Amino acid sequence: MGRRHVRVLAAMPDVYELMGVFDAAHDVAEEIAAANRITAFDEERDCIDAADLVVIASPIEAHAGAARRALEKGRHVLVEKPLSASSEDAFALVRVALRHSALLFVGHSERFNPVIDALGRIVGHDAVRAISIRRATPEPPRSEHGVLLSLGVHDVDLVAHLTGSALELRAVTGVIRREDEVRAEVSLVTAKGAAARLMADREAARRERTIELVTDREVFEGDLLVPRLYRRPRGGGRRTEVDLALVEPLAEQAREVAAAIDGQRPPRIATGADGARALALALRARDWLREGQARRVG
Repeated sequence: MGRRHVRVLAAMPDVYELMGVFDAAHDVAEEIAAANRITAFDEERDCIDAADLVVIASPIEAHAGAARRALEKGRHVLVEKPLSASSEDAFALVRVALRHSALLFVGHSERFNPVIDALGRIVGHDAVRAISIRRATPEPPRSEHGVLLSLGVHDVDLVAHLTGSALELRAVTGVIRREDEVRAEVSLVTAKGAAARLMADREAARRERTIELVTDREVFEGDLLVPRLYRRPRGGGRRTEVDLALVEPLAEQAREVAAAIDGQRPPRIATGADGARALALALRARDWLREGQARRVG
């Protein structure tokens, strides 16, 4: 993700001046810097000092420390999701940002997927009655954090984003292998009464990212990978395709960060508080699943 952020930011000279990159593996930093004709910093502090905005795309365990050090210097910060490895650290970062008058954002870039962007424009928060999201991948795990933190936290944020509402955890089921949940299904309800079902699977035969959103009158069915979105009357009838603005989510997210820093408009991007709430709920769901172990195998 760090390489992707560098590529996107380097391609936006009208918005950002990319000052450089730091990586604990200096050869990686030098490779990225050479490819983009920017500086490879030897020390993290020099990278932070050079910037107005610091983008953090490191292992989850390193998020909180790096974000805190940047925020304490008054730098605005964009942290890849999830915000940190613990909800305590996440909410602490929100407080640090407030104390230092810095803006903290979380890279829940799925908000800028063309399907989600269209749903946000077409369907008002109060019109949502139900949401189902399925996210699946055949890829092996990249960390020990499990499917709810690596995949599900994105969709917790999407439900909150599309409904504009606080969320309550109702139920969790899943499959755990070697102390790591590989499949999970989470049931939520919003403060406004909408129901949500989130399914995350790290042992799927193929990649899937789909959403179904139901209102009183319509059903929307979207494929976030293609991307494509359809709508049909809830009682049955002809299904029609919704025109989508085909943009790159990371680039749209970067523009929103710049707009928020400049105070042009309220951000569509996930704030630190948004990211902390999504993380706390995902961790609670993980705890419920691990403590219950209702379908423990392996």
